[in-house]
Amino acid sequence: LAVTCGSASLGNGLDSAADLFEKYKEKPSFVKETSTLLKHKSFMMLCLIYTWSSGAFVGWTSLFDEILSGDAGYSETFIGHLSFGSTIAYILGGLISSYLVDKHWSRRMKSLLLYCCMVSLLTSAVFSLSVPSFIDVNRHGLMGDTFGFRRRWLLFVGVISGFPNGAAAPIFYEFAAQITFPVSEGASASALSLYENFGALILYEVIASYFSHSAVNAVFTGGMALCCVLMVFVKEEYLKGDAEE
Repeated sequence: LAVTCGSASLGNGLDSAADLFEKYKEKPSFVKETSTLLKHKSFMMLCLIYTWSSGAFVGWTSLFDEILSGDAGYSETFIGHLSFGSTIAYILGGLISSYLVDKHWSRRMKSLLLYCCMVSLLTSAVFSLSVPSFIDVNRHGLMGDTFGFRRRWLLFVGVISGFPNGAAAPIFYEFAAQITFPVSEGASASALSLYENFGALILYEVIASYFSHSAVNAVFTGGMALCCVLMVFVKEEYLKGDAEE
């Protein structure tokens, strides 16, 4: 009896191993998944939006020292406080949006991303008008002297600009996993990360080399406007959520 049980147990074990092997063979390769992602129109648009809203944003904030220390004449200490505050706001935005999506808005990701892009467009536009630009070469720009706050106004706008971009970042990854299911989350996340780095490289190394500092602000703002338009055409699906339910 013991031998019989042992044989049955061994047989079940072999069957389980065989099943796992078959499942492993059936699992799409990374190359195949990447090919599937490249053919997914909504995902590719999402990648382009993320390239700018996160990658180019990082490159843009990295240029604050050059943008604000020239004609604007702000001190390194002030620029450091602004950059630090913007980074903290970026992190807080991601933490808050992750919680809200998980608990309350798990099927409103496209709307949230569109709102984040629109707020980022607004804050980057106000920032661009609060420093020297082609519209007003004054140190405080067209809006930098708002309410007479000057430095405090620019600090407020600069810090706030980090929040919507940070809030959107984790939603991009989850939304990408939803619309590309059953493609693995690792494949979609890797693609997004690649595009993010590409966006930072383009703005910091290419755009900043061919445009003036004031023009870089306008280019980033224009890019966020394009992101808002592209987001409208992203097809909202929750394939992963439907499968789990």
